[in-house]
Amino acid sequence: MSHSNFYRWLNEDPPTHSSIEEAIIELCKKTNYRNGHQKIKALLQREYGIKLNRNTVQRIMQEHHLQYRVKPKRQWASQDESVVVAPNLLERNFTATAPNQKWVTDITYIQYGSLTLFLSTIMDLFNNEIVTYKLADHQQTPLVMGTLAYALQSRGNPEDVMIHSDQGSVCVYFLCLPTLCKRESPD
Repeated sequence: MSHSNFYRWLNEDPPTHSSIEEAIIELCKKTNYRNGHQKIKALLQREYGIKLNRNTVQRIMQEHHLQYRVKPKRQWASQDESVVVAPNLLERNFTATAPNQKWVTDITYIQYGSLTLFLSTIMDLFNNEIVTYKLADHQQTPLVMGTLAYALQSRGNPEDVMIHSDQGSVCVYFLCLPTLCKRESPD
């Protein structure tokens, strides 16, 4: 260490413990108590220029009961019983001999801060290629219908495509549409 750095460090007033504690408390409130001591340590250095050992930050957080609060898992409304709308024609045979024979579809959600986005995808089982996907801020039927319509259009409206879904509440709707389902006619 050079002499100038040593004497600068020696002459600096160390930050008082109370100002450090106030900064940590403020950061915890600002982040809704969603960060642990390592993230708070990094934020302290970035926003306040205060460099502390992570154990010191952890100890201060423990003294003030500022521990990471686990975000409660969001409860999704679901049906009480599983409703089978269409028979399972795929029967766990996830292979196809040609493109556009078997497609699988599902919706997943992506949590980004306080925003929840829903990703609807359709995958061709021939080569596991994503045929299309659509991202929306809602999990409603237009999301699935838009994804399916775009997939059919992008592949030239192929005939005899088997579309398999987990038959969740949103996917059930489009499985029942007469324009998309082949129903056997009574003889």
